[in-house]
Amino acid sequence: FGALLLTMTRGAWLALVAGVVALSLLVRGRRMAWIGIALVVSLVGVAFVNFHVQKGRSIPELLHGGLDRDAGTRVVLWDIAWHLFKEHPVLGIGMGDFTIDANAMLAGRQVTTTVDTHNVYLQVLATRGILGFVPFVYYWVVLFMWLFRLRRRMGKGSRGYHVATGAIATAVAVLVGGLTELNIDDAEVWFAFMFVTGLAFSYMQDVMAGAGDASPDTPEPSV
Repeated sequence: FGALLLTMTRGAWLALVAGVVALSLLVRGRRMAWIGIALVVSLVGVAFVNFHVQKGRSIPELLHGGLDRDAGTRVVLWDIAWHLFKEHPVLGIGMGDFTIDANAMLAGRQVTTTVDTHNVYLQVLATRGILGFVPFVYYWVVLFMWLFRLRRRMGKGSRGYHVATGAIATAVAVLVGGLTELNIDDAEVWFAFMFVTGLAFSYMQDVMAGAGDASPDTPEPSV
């Protein structure tokens, strides 16, 4: 947790908060509520220090001085990606062409990179169009449906129940993190996510066989 705070990556902080909030809502426990409050307070404190020392400017100066360079880059890239999608709504521009098209559409605007859109949803829309975005959304809808089904069928308090709950919260964090980063293209993020969801789906065979309604005292299957 401390290492994540010290990355000074605001998108990662936002994803972490979203995941903890989702977990708190799913568990509905007093302990998780306090953990969520402590997390938010910690992030606000770190963000305050980060913004306060950034380029030696104070908080009011930052608020009235416009976006920092990283945030400004994202706004420009999001604008370019949306225009590319509107120009190529069906198939997009192609998965390997964003940098070329983005550089051509900068029109003098300053950015730190044009390697991707820094937004999963705009990246899919711009490079794959509607035909690529529909199966992308379908994947996440089906994933959540199966994870909630698994959680419902497993005995409350069982290992499978908690693993499914954690997988749902992890999926929420990944989706929220995708608002500011193309995180699904980061191998370390995707491998960690697939490990958690794969662990949850290791219980799916018991659900399909009707063995997932066991009480918490029922012996767990080996994973």
